[in-house]
Parts: sequence; C-alpha cells; structure tokens
Amino acid sequence: MQVYSFSASVYKTFVLFSDKKPCCCEFQPSISSSETNPTKNYQNCKGFLNIPEDIGLNTTELHLSGNPIEILEEDSFENVPSLQIIYLDYNKIHTIKNKSFTDLPVISMVSISHNKIKNIERNAFSNLPTLVQLDPSHNLLQRLLPRVFSHLSGLQVLVLEENDLLLLEAENFVGLYRLEKLHLGGNSLQMLTPGIFLELSRLKELILQRNSLTNIQTGWFKGTTRVCHW
Repeated sequence: MQVYSFSASVYKTFVLFSDKKPCCCEFQPSISSSETNPTKNYQNCKGFLNIPEDIGLNTTELHLSGNPIEILEEDSFENVPSLQIIYLDYNKIHTIKNKSFTDLPVISMVSISHNKIKNIERNAFSNLPTLVQLDPSHNLLQRLLPRVFSHLSGLQVLVLEENDLLLLEAENFVGLYRLEKLHLGGNSLQMLTPGIFLELSRLKELILQRNSLTNIQTGWFKGTTRVCHW
C-alpha cells in the first residue's frame, strides 16, 4: 500500500506522534476527495497510548488496532465529525468513560473487540443515532449497566460474545428498537431476567450458545417472535 504525504498548507500531516514514538500511518484519500477537502482514512496507526488529538477533520475511517491504549476518555473523537468507522481492536482498553463516543453524526460501526474492557459507563455511547454495528466482544465485561445502549436508536447488530457476563438485567437493552442481531454466546450466563428482550421487536438472530443456562423459563424470551436463528 502506498504511503502519502502532503504539504501542511493543505493537509494535516498523517505522520503522527505518540507519547513514546512516532507512528507512520498509511493514508488512503478517497477517490472523490478534492485537494482542499480530502476524505481521509487512517490505516494501521501504531504506537499510540491514547486517541491522537490531531486526526484530520475529514477522516472517515480510523484504524487504531494493536496499540497499548488503556482508557477511552470523554470526547475522544470530538474533533472528527466525519468518522464513519472506528477500529480499536486488540488494544488494552479497560474502561470506556462517559461520552467517549458522542456526537458523531455519521458513525456507522465501532469495533472494540479483544481488549480488557471491564467497565462501560452509562453514557459512554451518547447521541449516536446512526450507529448500526457495535462490537465489544472478547472482553472482560461481567455486567452491563441499565440503559447503557439507550442512545443507540439505530443499532442493528450488537456483538457481546466471549465476555464474562453473569446476568442480564431488565433495562440492559432498552432503546434498541431496531436491533436485529444480538450475539451473547461464550459468556457465563446462568439465567435471564424475564422480559429482557421485550423491546427488541425486530430481533431476528439471538445467539446464546456456550453459556450455562439451565431451567429455561418461557418468560425469558417474551417479545422474540421474529427470531429465526438461535
């Protein structure tokens, strides 16, 4: 893949610097980009301890997988309103703070799998009506706070497999009216709260394999009339 660099007068340089060492990202301008307003896609950015502050305003895809990032702070992406896709897999993230992901008007996918996430604060995902897919799989989540996804009204795919979830509570999935796929396999679930899926009227795929569910009760699956794949 070719590496591009541009003069500072037109483009913000994409050779960014972390706290310890420089990162040389592979930069892919969109075919439709103009010289004065390019669409930027930062690929394979390495060496960051936190989310860089000088990401280009018009960046649409951000690939920060495989870094030692540990915490996502409030307003981590506040200066990048054009972001559509964010990859933060294979970092060391353990906490996602309130408003880490907020006011991203065109965001469609966030992948934060294969981290060490134990805590997602209640308003970590705020005002993201365009988000379609969220993947916090392969982490260390034991509990989800009530209404933690309530600001994701457009979410269609939620992947929570391979965590340490012990219990799902009544308001965990409140507000997910458009959710179609919910993957919960490979957790430590022993029981479900009756009516937990009641608001998920569009749910078509519910994956619960590799849990410890026993003595299944009919009330657990109330509202899942459209599910055709278990």
